Amino acid sequence: MIRQIFVTIIGLMLFTIVMGQNGESVKEFKKAPYLLFNKDNSSMRVIWQANNNSVSIISLYDNKDEVLSTDTVANTTSDFVYIYDFKNLDSQKEYKYKVKINDESKIGSFYSRPTKSIKSFSFIAYGDTRTNPQDHDKVCKQMLQQIDAERSLQTFIISTGDLVSNGDKEDVWQEQFFDDRYTNISKLLASLPYMTSMGNHEGQGELFAKYFPYDLAQNNRFYYSFKYGNAQFIAVDQFTKLKAGSKQYVWLENELKASKSKWKIILIHKPGYTAGGHRDNKIVKNTLQPLFKKYNVNLVLAGHNHYYARAEVNGITHITTGGGGAPLYTPKQKHFIEKMDKSNHFLIINVDENTMEIKSIRADGSIIENISINN
Repeated sequence: MIRQIFVTIIGLMLFTIVMGQNGESVKEFKKAPYLLFNKDNSSMRVIWQANNNSVSIISLYDNKDEVLSTDTVANTTSDFVYIYDFKNLDSQKEYKYKVKINDESKIGSFYSRPTKSIKSFSFIAYGDTRTNPQDHDKVCKQMLQQIDAERSLQTFIISTGDLVSNGDKEDVWQEQFFDDRYTNISKLLASLPYMTSMGNHEGQGELFAKYFPYDLAQNNRFYYSFKYGNAQFIAVDQFTKLKAGSKQYVWLENELKASKSKWKIILIHKPGYTAGGHRDNKIVKNTLQPLFKKYNVNLVLAGHNHYYARAEVNGITHITTGGGGAPLYTPKQKHFIEKMDKSNHFLIINVDENTMEIKSIRADGSIIENISINN
């Protein structure tokens, strides 16, 4: 009798280990797979995090679900973060992928980058997703609806930073950005490469670098550049020296000077021209704006202030797109502000040979404004 009770207790203990508190299987994935661009245009980076030291199996498929490759990925870190690069991808082709750990699988899809210049494409931009993942999830839901209606939007995401409220804490990253209960956020991350600048709420940047390991980043900091089609995107790190003559300033000027791209788009966190809230950033206004003017920058995307605002300054469009989910601010009119709106929102940007069309869309699908930039 005692032996039977002992066996029963052991069985219950094992069952408890295997099953969660709610009777569900313990999750293998702590962070579901998400995507980043690499230096190599013909590759795509996939990142995920497991809850335990497990072997992962990653498979790549074409759009007809034919298996193109399967690879086994062993863990090499103490925190079970996996990084895998799909290589030698065809230009602008739809791919699907699956990551499997034991009996749990996660799936995603993406379109590979063009390996040469193209004259037209679209992308999505937004920022300041911190603090309220439920609102971020609503913004992502509307993004996905737009993508479902127009598949050419499945290219990449630009973020202006402040992904979470405290980027020095692991649990905040998990709760505010990577919690797969927010299914729209997870699906978006699994479907479009996420290219972001660093915000002040990312803190010291150690965890930011861990979860966004861009091989494009310069000097072990958070500034980088990449090209897509006929446009060059430059992410500026406002938490590394930016004064004239600094490493980053010299790098930035060299990037702009050498660029042969038709369009030049700057990605920062703190805007130089605001509609209230945080003040105008002096370095952007006094140090960077003259550089942007000299080298014909077309668009500057920023966040930090939690609203939509568009400023037109010396022929350069500056947009604050800080409505990704953070607590909203009430914008105030200034002489250089052409449009402002207090809302959770994002941008759809269509780039053509001579025109850039920017549509700002609220989370409910209503339109803030449509504008065009000619080049």
